[in-house]
Amino acid sequence: MKRLDTTIERAVFRGQPCLTLESGTLRVVLLPDAGGKAASLVYKPSGKEFLLQGRGETYRTAPYAGDFLKGDMSGFDDMFPTIDRCFYADYPWAGTELPDHGEVWPLKWDARAADGRVTLKVNGVRLPYTLEKTVSLRDAHTVRFSYVAANPTDFDMNFLWAAHLMLVAQKGCRHAAPEGMKAAVCAYSEGGPMGRYGDTFDFPYVPQADGGVYDASYFRGEDADDFQKFYFRERMSEGWYCLYYPDGHILRLEFPVETVPYFSAVNAEGGSFNLRCVHLEPCTAPFDRPDVARLHGKNSVMKAKSAYRWHLDITVGIMEAGR
Repeated sequence: MKRLDTTIERAVFRGQPCLTLESGTLRVVLLPDAGGKAASLVYKPSGKEFLLQGRGETYRTAPYAGDFLKGDMSGFDDMFPTIDRCFYADYPWAGTELPDHGEVWPLKWDARAADGRVTLKVNGVRLPYTLEKTVSLRDAHTVRFSYVAANPTDFDMNFLWAAHLMLVAQKGCRHAAPEGMKAAVCAYSEGGPMGRYGDTFDFPYVPQADGGVYDASYFRGEDADDFQKFYFRERMSEGWYCLYYPDGHILRLEFPVETVPYFSAVNAEGGSFNLRCVHLEPCTAPFDRPDVARLHGKNSVMKAKSAYRWHLDITVGIMEAGR
């Protein structure tokens, strides 16, 4: 596929040096010094910003191994090699602490721009890996993030990657999953409508004790003050997931199920985190921790002296009339 004509510029975004990829229809802002994150994704024909923006004029940086909740809480970060703080379980790194939301989100990434794409690279701190991603505009509606995680050692390395996509959302947004993706597991339910951690339900509907039903595919917005997270229990049957907006916009994720087989989602409707957004998280392993995923036989592994490759396509636009 021929890539879209793309301009790349160096600028400043909320006080951070940035690289901006832009075409006639898309604008993507990357922050190399702040985890290599995608800080903005705009569909230019409508002016729609899809990535949640931070609450101040200046981006809130965080130290290595810092508290993610004290960071900027915005945009699209890479969670690697864990989400939850935990300790690596196996030789030769047994007992090594892996920090909150992983190692790479607060680090500076090396960045280079060429041939209409930006390549960012970072080295592990407590585990000896390298993580590289290349960002390019694939067509008028799609940005691709291509990843290579490399393990130069003589030992297999368990890890977890998740796309921590914090998306602008409004009351009436709807999730859509491939047909057949029904078995879901509660990962967090602050107000309890999804049950307790580990409870399973038939996505998207969760029967309630009062006889009502909670719809996990519906974003309640200002009508709620809550926070819910779920995983699909099994591997994704197809590599896509969509968020439909009541104003007609759509965001669609596509990923290779061979290397990114699991998926979780969050409806952040206020709650103790004081966030109002939707998180969509395609991931290489579930349960937010590589050690727990391994206990369930669902872990992802960088083989010794090898690399693990995957990509994520984000497609945005406005739905055609009648669809």
